[in-house]
Amino acid sequence: MCRAHAFGQALALGKLLLGDLRTAVSELREDDAIELLQALTTLVQDTPRLQIALSLQTQAVNDVRIAETILRCTQEALTNCLRHSDATRCAIELHSESGALVLTVQDNGSAVASVKAGNGLKGMAERVGQLGGTVTWSTDATGFLLTVVLPGADGLAALDARHGADSEVT
Repeated sequence: MCRAHAFGQALALGKLLLGDLRTAVSELREDDAIELLQALTTLVQDTPRLQIALSLQTQAVNDVRIAETILRCTQEALTNCLRHSDATRCAIELHSESGALVLTVQDNGSAVASVKAGNGLKGMAERVGQLGGTVTWSTDATGFLLTVVLPGADGLAALDARHGADSEVT
């Protein structure tokens, strides 16, 4: 496949995923309790070349910032999977652990010695970091694994209080 064709495919995929993300975020803003399964299903339903398995032990989130971050991280992970690996399967899991939300995205793409963070991973880490969370990734013979840990309600309340106190200082 020539580079121009590959670039065109990546651009078309990005537009498709961005459109799906906008639809999902619009749906999120309409509800008080955000149904992530529905939003994630909307996001991944037209993804080409990948068999995607969704597993959500936590289905409703009450903070649109967390929900939007989960969706954007999932979108970026899928984009990276399609652009940088020859994966055929991708597993997306969201669960609660010790008061935090944990998103994992695992693909079965070919192993590489190391992953250099590009704009997508760096942007994801910045977005998650603004909410007090962390992003890690690793690769091995089974593929690429992305782990996003976001604070639960208590962690967000503490972060909001800290930022509120910072903004009150003159």
